[in-house]
Amino acid sequence: MEGIEKQLRNLVQEHITPQRRIFLIKTQTGTTAGKSRTITSVLGEILVTSGQAKRLQLKKGSRWSPFLEKCCLLVSANESDQRASEDIETLTGIKISHSTLHRMVGRQEWEEVTLKEPTPRN
Repeated sequence: MEGIEKQLRNLVQEHITPQRRIFLIKTQTGTTAGKSRTITSVLGEILVTSGQAKRLQLKKGSRWSPFLEKCCLLVSANESDQRASEDIETLTGIKISHSTLHRMVGRQEWEEVTLKEPTPRN
């Protein structure tokens, strides 16, 4: 069954979802103006224009959708970058290298944590 699910997901991402993505992005943003770039999302690759990216509040220069980036950071927080890379591919079908995950985590702005009381030792 797993093989069928993976194959079906790949077929949907490759053949069905692309046309739906184009329609949804155009509908949501109301524009097709600007230079195009490719964003990788949990749905696969999405072509967006600079006008659409601005309206969708995508980070400048980012190649990742906010939701895919959130998923990557969540998995990376719990595991090594190599294991996170493997898990993301299993969960989404999207291949992201461990070095890319490492850079993604390094670019984040982290709030400084101040402990109010010492952490108990076991």
